This record gives sequence, C-alpha cells and structure tokens, in this order.
Amino acid sequence: MKNKLVGIIFGLPSKDNEEIIIHSIAVLAEYWRRGIGSMLLKKLIQECQKQGFTRISVGAAEGVEKFYLKNEFKVCYLRVEIASKFEKAFEEKFKGKISQKIKRKNFVTFYIKVNTLNEKLRNKIKREFSPEKVIFILERKI
Repeated sequence: MKNKLVGIIFGLPSKDNEEIIIHSIAVLAEYWRRGIGSMLLKKLIQECQKQGFTRISVGAAEGVEKFYLKNEFKVCYLRVEIASKFEKAFEEKFKGKISQKIKRKNFVTFYIKVNTLNEKLRNKIKREFSPEKVIFILERKI
C-alpha cells in the first residue's frame, strides 16, 4: 500500500506437484481486517491455476482456521504430533480414524480424517496426550 510492503504469502508445491502448500501468510498488524490476507490468497490461487495446480492446502494455527474457512477452504484432517511414548495409546483410542502415521525419532505424526472444525476433539487430544502440535489441515480445490 502506497509502495509499502504490508503482507506476504508463501507456498511451495507438494511432492506430487499437484498442490501448493501454504507455509506462511502474514499482514502487518496495523493493516489487519482490511481484506489484505484474502487478496493475497486470491492472487496465489490465480497463479496456482495458471501453473496447473489442482488444489491448495494449509496447516492452520489455532484461531486462524476461520480465515481459511471464510476463503472457501474445507477442513480435511487433524494433524497431531505426539511423543513416541503415546503412540500405542493414541492408535488404540483412534483406531479406524487414522489416515496416515509418520514416525520420527522422538515423536509420531498422525493424520485423522475430519470434515469439520472439531474443537472438542482437539481439546480432548490436548488433555489426554499433551501433544506438541494439534492443527487442522484445510484444503481448497482450484
């Protein structure tokens, strides 16, 4: 605005090169609530369409999900990172609901298929498993 950089958006292609994963979107606080984030997102989507991408996704920090829902994203997964010591208990509790599991040295990442912003589920997981991260993954077809 007036030759001042007030916001950015950054995304990278997925391994299959079909989707763009948003890694960061930021707007200076003094410019919040002016539609700048939505404009940046719209521009990114236009560029992705030109380049042949079919969808765009993001792991939204807690409280930011509503921004993406407002911009036509749909909730797809709940991504949970927990200490390896909770792996078996988590699998038992969510048997049949886990879409993907990625094991790392000291923690495990689980993806649970969901289709709504289920705050109760997120809070339940936080209480029971003390996770490192619990975020919703949202996606938009383009």
